[in-house]
Amino acid sequence: MGHGQLIPADCIAIGHFITHLQELYMLLLHSNNVADQGVAHLCDALKDGNCKLTQLDLERNHITDKGVAQLCDALKDVNCKLTELNLERNHITDQGAAHLCDALKDVNS
Repeated sequence: MGHGQLIPADCIAIGHFITHLQELYMLLLHSNNVADQGVAHLCDALKDGNCKLTQLDLERNHITDKGVAQLCDALKDVNCKLTELNLERNHITDQGAAHLCDALKDVNS
């Protein structure tokens, strides 16, 4: 996927697929306008024990520090298996970057 305009309902559907497709390890959503509300739905899926996703590309998705905080919670979750996360070209400040650093120091990250 890429270069589209997702709405929150799309992210709910994507979250469903993330938790039900056993062979889905990489998800490319760059330039899709996922934004913070969409990130919240994706994070729910990342915290699901059935999620196998290890790579997530969220470049250019209008994500702010609020979305980063939600991602940090997901990264700290024992069920989250992400090893690669691309957040290039979003609206993340130094505060959001600091939260990411803290999350990456967590034992589960």
